[in-house]
Amino acid sequence: MTDAGQVRLTDLLDTIHASNASYELAYQSKIAMERIRFAIRQLETRRREGPVREACLQLLDALDRLQSAEVNFQRRNFRPGASE
Repeated sequence: MTDAGQVRLTDLLDTIHASNASYELAYQSKIAMERIRFAIRQLETRRREGPVREACLQLLDALDRLQSAEVNFQRRNFRPGASE
């Protein structure tokens, strides 16, 4: 194999590893969002005063940030037609 061929293979392997990491990140963010939603639902069943109300607001903020990051991530990495 030529040096150019070796470089291309190395680049391809780097791309595959980066892609796997991207999918892992997307999967873990989905899991985190589902757990945050669950915690919010549990907190909403209790009186929403003081620390419980603050915890619910913090979780809502975290969920908003994760959802925003996920949308931006998908725009950058999963363009329509990329897998076709």
